[in-house]
Amino acid sequence: MQLVKLPGIVAVPGHAANAYPDRQGFVQEGIVVHTMAGTLAGCDSWFANPAAQAGTHFGVGRDGEVHQYFDLGQGPFAHGRVEPGYTAKLVRENGEGINPNWYLIGIEHDDLGRGELPTPAQFEASARLSAVLFRDHILPNAARTRAAIDRDHILRHTDISPQSRPNCCGWPEEMFNRYIARVRELVEGPAAPSPAPRPAGPPPTRAEPAVARGAMAAYLVRAGDTFGDLAARFGVSFAQLRAANPGIADPSRLGPGQRIQVPGAAMYMVQAGDTFARIAARFGVGFARLRATNPQVDDPARIRAGQELLVPATAGAPAAPEHGLSDAPDADLGFAALRPVIEAAAARHGAAARVLAGIICQESGFVNWRVHRDGTGHGLIGLDDNGLLPDFEQWSGLNFGRGQACQPIPPALQVEYLARTIAAIATQHNGDDFAAARQWHRGPRLMDDERGMGYQTLIEGHVARLFDV
Repeated sequence: MQLVKLPGIVAVPGHAANAYPDRQGFVQEGIVVHTMAGTLAGCDSWFANPAAQAGTHFGVGRDGEVHQYFDLGQGPFAHGRVEPGYTAKLVRENGEGINPNWYLIGIEHDDLGRGELPTPAQFEASARLSAVLFRDHILPNAARTRAAIDRDHILRHTDISPQSRPNCCGWPEEMFNRYIARVRELVEGPAAPSPAPRPAGPPPTRAEPAVARGAMAAYLVRAGDTFGDLAARFGVSFAQLRAANPGIADPSRLGPGQRIQVPGAAMYMVQAGDTFARIAARFGVGFARLRATNPQVDDPARIRAGQELLVPATAGAPAAPEHGLSDAPDADLGFAALRPVIEAAAARHGAAARVLAGIICQESGFVNWRVHRDGTGHGLIGLDDNGLLPDFEQWSGLNFGRGQACQPIPPALQVEYLARTIAAIATQHNGDDFAAARQWHRGPRLMDDERGMGYQTLIEGHVARLFDV
């Protein structure tokens, strides 16, 4: 089976009896979103059973892990039943007598068997998978098929089989539209903001934006958000958040796309030259805290002028250690405390959490060293004065100094940078995160020499010990 070029994807071959051996001369024209009515593990087992007579190309777990069951040249038995009342434009154009399994790719989503909406990590991983499928397999045929990243080419199963699959997938319309927009952004890049009309006369002087304690800002609820989690994320009490939203009758039943008001917070419009880390430092909130209150920002390194960020209620107060991690010099943070930070960053960027953990263990033993023994390396990930540290500073927009004068570097910021970098390098090596680790350590020219391969062996050993594999 030929895996698609998605970092971290796992091959879980389905049984040949559950798919057409080829696509009967058709090419991929779109994607069908399914829900499993079960779990990823259950799907793995079911598609491997020749008696199932069912399959799809991909499955996405609650933690963002992606499994591939069939080669894209095959046609798994996923969505082939065209039923009266169907709304899929592609079915109408290809003809009701043509099996949709021959020209559509299926993606299943773990819903715990009870119709749960996707987690943020699952939503993002699925969108990244769809982006790869459009970029590498669907859009290259657009001259022939007129494929585009839109509602006609990203379908729900119910668009084809409304009678037998009325709730597949059951994502709210706002979420489904946001999914399509996210796939489009990943393939085409973020849309450029429209320039605002400039009034006549000299431009106004730029005042430093202030965050008022009595301010109120709106937040759009995302899948997985709860009232209590949002209160903690924004630094307000449950009662304060409840009082600011009297129109919400039942706080336990928030829905994606719902708008809530956050007391004590404010919106900040990104200015030319801003970086995410610089904004966090300016307003006295941690990088991770600002990241958590702005989940719509996929890559903090790519914010753009005119974009709006929600600054949480703790602005103006001394920043608390991010994720509860100490930012003191030479803090021994330990794997247990860093693990959720590593896994969250890995899910955001499509990197392998285990490899990230192995690199951090090798570089620092999970100690956030102010200065390594060589006098030039720093932090959890061995940022060198003349190596990665300048790149890290350019990405973050912050300066930490050099040598013995270097200041402690926030742990969560380092993990975010590592996940982003390893994921980007892995795309050059067919999604091989271990190869990315070798290049991280030795550079592209020397990554396969004896020291490069030795580094991989060390990382593999750390992974086996840390994850008991």
